[in-house]
Amino acid sequence: MGAFGGFVLTNKGRNLQAKAQTGVTLNYTRMGVGDGQLGGQSIPVLTKLIGEKKSLAISKLKIQTQGRAVIGAVLSNQDVTTGFYFREIGIYAQDPDEGEILYCYGNAGANAEYIPPVGGADIIEKSIDAIVVVGNAANVTATIDSSLVYATQGDLQDTENRSKKYTDEQIAAIDVNITGEEILTELKKVDGAGSGLDADLLQGKSPSAFLEKATGGTIKGPVVVDTTNQTGKQVSVNAWGDLSASSGGQTVWGNNCYVDQGGKHRFSNTHQTLGASGIRLNYGNIEYFDTGRIATTAGAEFTPVWKTFMPSVSSGGASEFLKGKFAADGDALSLYGVGHVYQALYPEGASKGRKGYMGYPGEGLHSLHIVNDYTDGGINLVTQQGQMAKWNGDELLTRMTTVISGTDLNNVKQTGFYNGDGCPNAPGTGWYYYEVISHTHDPNWVKQTAHDFYTDKVFVRRGQSNAGVTTWYPWRQVVTNETVRVNGGKLEYWNGSEWKPAGLGGAEGVPVGFAANSTTWSKSVSCREGVHSFFPYKDKLYCLDSKGLNKIELADMSLLKTVSPDFDPSHIAVYKDRVYAYSYYNNYTVGVYDLDLNLIFRKDTGKYFRDIAVGNDAFYGVENNCSISYFDLNLNLIRTSPGGPYDTFKNKMVVGSNGRVYFDYYGSNVSPFQYYLRVLDAQLNNVTYYNLGVFDTDFTVTPKGTVAYIYKDSSWSDKPVYVGYVKPDGTSYSFNSGTNMIKCIGGGTVSGFYMFKGNTLDLFSEEALPLASTSYSVTSIWDYSAIVSDSLGGVLVQRKINGDYYLYRVVTRIKFEQP
Repeated sequence: MGAFGGFVLTNKGRNLQAKAQTGVTLNYTRMGVGDGQLGGQSIPVLTKLIGEKKSLAISKLKIQTQGRAVIGAVLSNQDVTTGFYFREIGIYAQDPDEGEILYCYGNAGANAEYIPPVGGADIIEKSIDAIVVVGNAANVTATIDSSLVYATQGDLQDTENRSKKYTDEQIAAIDVNITGEEILTELKKVDGAGSGLDADLLQGKSPSAFLEKATGGTIKGPVVVDTTNQTGKQVSVNAWGDLSASSGGQTVWGNNCYVDQGGKHRFSNTHQTLGASGIRLNYGNIEYFDTGRIATTAGAEFTPVWKTFMPSVSSGGASEFLKGKFAADGDALSLYGVGHVYQALYPEGASKGRKGYMGYPGEGLHSLHIVNDYTDGGINLVTQQGQMAKWNGDELLTRMTTVISGTDLNNVKQTGFYNGDGCPNAPGTGWYYYEVISHTHDPNWVKQTAHDFYTDKVFVRRGQSNAGVTTWYPWRQVVTNETVRVNGGKLEYWNGSEWKPAGLGGAEGVPVGFAANSTTWSKSVSCREGVHSFFPYKDKLYCLDSKGLNKIELADMSLLKTVSPDFDPSHIAVYKDRVYAYSYYNNYTVGVYDLDLNLIFRKDTGKYFRDIAVGNDAFYGVENNCSISYFDLNLNLIRTSPGGPYDTFKNKMVVGSNGRVYFDYYGSNVSPFQYYLRVLDAQLNNVTYYNLGVFDTDFTVTPKGTVAYIYKDSSWSDKPVYVGYVKPDGTSYSFNSGTNMIKCIGGGTVSGFYMFKGNTLDLFSEEALPLASTSYSVTSIWDYSAIVSDSLGGVLVQRKINGDYYLYRVVTRIKFEQP
């Protein structure tokens, strides 16, 4: 009981102990074991085991000195169907007033011992002795199950000592004072005159001619064991090993079993879990059986299931070899033959037929064949992780393709090389070469590459596992230097006959690093107002609307999933594969989700934020008075930077690629009151600010770190609008847009920025040089409230229609990043 650290009396045990001192019988009823963990609970108040798994009958009660008693029980796993950790133990006793109570309790905590279920490799029979306090109780009893009484080593030693003492006393009482003449006289009473025997012989033979049980001996000549008409054991070794033969010619060498004269197989001994096994010679075959770990009863008949270990040469039978390990050097199995020699494989049993083989197919054919007869499987050469499979020392990089003409490509998910034509779900008609790569553990995660048979066009698509079914995405053509090139700093594409500028409407081409826009506007999705209500991330879009938080496929703006948080989020940001949703409607709560919108945790910030941003491994929030706070990613507050007494937050907060935090506000940073853009470092220390003018404005930070903003010095109707920008090196520029209306500004995918200018959505360079335009007619520039580019080269714009807000995606035709 060292692992338990001793027993503790429960409150009810103390009460019963007190009664026992007054003469009440102290009767122990049983012992309980379990896997319960205390978890801070007080032992004295316990009334039962926390997680009792087994009740043990008491098999021993022994009163010791100093007011103690030993209570014994036996723990066996023979009726344990589910393994458990032996962590707690309790002794139960009978209280004359309350009935059975938990008398004392012990718990091993982290030192618990695992008790496996029956049928495994381990057989558990553990004798448990518990020492408990009985005090001065005059009457101590226990309810003992005599069928479970086991002798401990101490019991055996005590018995041996008492037996030795008795034997010594009896031997001491024997009179051994006898002479040799008296011994001979006694012997002649048996070896009388005329018997033909001598006193020194036994049946006329020297005793050395016989096997002596104590010392062994030698038998010369043939020995015949005749057990005719005998029904029991024949030759037995140490009770467990038996050599037997039936009158029908079967010879069995068995472990805990034998065959009787009538050919019936019987168990030799009674045991709970030993089972039986054996080997026999049967008409030239060597056969074996094994019952497994089952209960056996001595003399009981059973029917073994014999399997052929080694067939006879003439039988042509199949062998079912035991699974084992060969530790020594040499052949585990050698096959000899003439010409056709092979090892056949029957993984589904003989009735299902052969499923594969390894060997030489015939005389004179010297190529070793490894054949898989399954039509839906291959042959895998498996090496250690990171190592290339080799054949004759050469890496296996190539193989012949498999023809799959007419096969639906949605069903081709086995890793390999293929070719064919007329395949449904191909990127086009005609012949293609196909490469397929599937995931190790789930073939529904798969990549397909299609090479046009007659041209250099290459197409790729992917399949994604969704509840065990493959969701396929569209084919996309791979852009190569045969279809797109950079010529004189301009991007051009091959139209089949000549190189053309990669622009719209005959534009002069797009400089490297930018994208040419098509005039295609995607279908709309509903969202809340403002740039803080949506966030593109990788190939997905996350946005808020009246229903809740949505996950959208960017490529076609299709809805993938919606969750409805109970805290009604108003702002959203995505960072390092986590979605942060903030609500200023409900307890200023932040909910943190994974990319599939499963809630990870939520926390109330206690602050009313006008906007949020996540970056620099921090969560930022700005209040209406421009007080700005930042938290770690577990939403623990790190610091709050106070705002100005006359400052009012305006539109949005951004964390730039340079790690700086930007937000615009209206206030009196310098006289007079007007719009400003404040720049802070990651720890919210002031860096600088920019003057944005006295009328409505907007700003963005490009991926290259350039700050671009719209400003004006008078009303929209009669004064020009300016675009200003400051590069990371500190140089600044501005230009006059003239009378063109300008609304909204957002950073580009690679560099530059987008804005509505007049009735078009335009892409500008870092120097505000126009690069591309959608030529999209905007009915009212005032309907648009936000522009954000996405990672696929598209542009998301927010539009207000009849009081509701929607997102549209402007689809780009070509995206080509700087080399």
